[in-house]
Amino acid sequence: MCNHTRIIAKLSEYRFVGYCNCCDGIIHLAWDNLTLHLAPKDFARLEDFLGSNRTLSEPRQDGFLEASPQARTTRLWVGNVGLRLEPLEWAELRHLCFVARQRLRQSPPMAQAEAAWRMTN
Repeated sequence: MCNHTRIIAKLSEYRFVGYCNCCDGIIHLAWDNLTLHLAPKDFARLEDFLGSNRTLSEPRQDGFLEASPQARTTRLWVGNVGLRLEPLEWAELRHLCFVARQRLRQSPPMAQAEAAWRMTN
């Protein structure tokens, strides 16, 4: 992670979202031992997905999720990286990303990136 990263949403020391101006606005999503470095449009897409899936009430398989009827956990795929999440962790990640995106929308560089993303998608 860049030395210029500012933490914009935080659940704990190991679960947070950071933002860096110097790398074309890279969003750093840290979850335990994993840190994902996402372009603003990819973070927006992830947050849109999390926002439209409040709970994981049924097993499904699509571009983001993989679950089985026997599993208490769901694997969220971000690119080729999978996060295994229990229901409470799903809610925590969803809330963390929601808060981060709200704060990023108030930041001028991110607001411009959001507007550009909306125009192209």
